[in-house]
Amino acid sequence: MLKDPYGRIVDYLRISITQLCNFQCIYCHKEGENYNHKSRELALSDVEKIVKVAAQLGFKKVKITGGEPLVRKDIVEVVRRISCIDGIEDLSLTTNGYFLSNYATKLKKAGLTRVNISLPALNREKFKYITGVDGLPEVLEGIEAAIEAGLEPVKINVPVLKDLNEDEVWRIISYAEKLGVDVQLIEYHSPDPFSEEYLRFHVSLKPIVKKLEEISVGKVVRPLQARPVYLLRGRIKVELVEPMFNPLFCLNCRKLRVTSDGKFKPCFFRNDNLVDAMYALNGLPEELSFKELEKLFFKAVSLKRPYFGSSPVQ
Repeated sequence: MLKDPYGRIVDYLRISITQLCNFQCIYCHKEGENYNHKSRELALSDVEKIVKVAAQLGFKKVKITGGEPLVRKDIVEVVRRISCIDGIEDLSLTTNGYFLSNYATKLKKAGLTRVNISLPALNREKFKYITGVDGLPEVLEGIEAAIEAGLEPVKINVPVLKDLNEDEVWRIISYAEKLGVDVQLIEYHSPDPFSEEYLRFHVSLKPIVKKLEEISVGKVVRPLQARPVYLLRGRIKVELVEPMFNPLFCLNCRKLRVTSDGKFKPCFFRNDNLVDAMYALNGLPEELSFKELEKLFFKAVSLKRPYFGSSPVQ
C-alpha cells in the first residue's frame, strides 16, 4: 500500500487509453493532459503491465478514461485483461455514451463493474451545441443499454456550465429518478481560474446545494475528495464534485493518473511533475520492466501534493 508525503493512501488508478474522441465538447479538460497527437498511445500490453504493477502495490480501483475510451477497437479486451488482474476490485469506465449501446453487454461480460456517462443536457439543441455532435438519442440509448447490461451503479455525469445548462440540472435529475440511476454534478474546474475558459464556464454549485439540502432525505460525505452525496426520495444519489479552491477535496485524494502517452500524473491540476513511464514499458526485459515501473510508481506517489492547501505529515 502506497502513501504520499501527506499520509494519503493512494490506491485508485485513473488511466487514459486514448486522446481521440468523437465529440468536440466545448468544456473538455482532456483529463488535465497537454495533448500531443503525435505521441505514442498506450498499447494494450502497456495498459495491462501498468495495472499489474499497480495491483501488486495495493491499488484496488481502476477507472478507464480518454478521450473517449470506446473509440478504441480493443476496448473490450482492455477491460477483460484488467478485470483478470488479481487485486483489482472495482473496474469502471467513463464515456460520452455515444457508442455504449453497442458495447454495454460486451463490457459487462468482460468484467466492467460500472460506468459513468456524460450528459450535459436533455435539450437536443443544447446538447449539440455543448458537445459539437447531434448525438443525444444515441447517448440516451447508451444509458438504457448500460442499465440493461447490469453495469451498476450507472452514474450520469453532468458538467454544470454557466449560462448553458444550469436549467438542465433538475431535468436530468428527474430523468435519472425515472431510470433509477445516480447523478454526479461536476463544477467546471481548471488549473487557471483566470483563464478565458474558466471565466466563461465556471458557475458556483451553491444554489443547487441549497435546493438539495431542502429536498433530500439523507446526506453522506464520501471519503474520496470529501464529496457530499444527497439521497433523494426517488432513491437515487446526487453527488457533487467541487474541486476549485477546496482543501477538503485535495485532503482525501487517493488517485494517481496515467496519461494516454504513458506518463504518471500525480495531480489533475499540474503538468510540471509528470513521471514518464513509457521507456519502462518498451525495450526492457520483462522482469526489469516491472521493477522499473514499480520504482516509477513510488516516485510519482512521492510527488503528490494537495493542490488546494494542507501540510505534509511529520
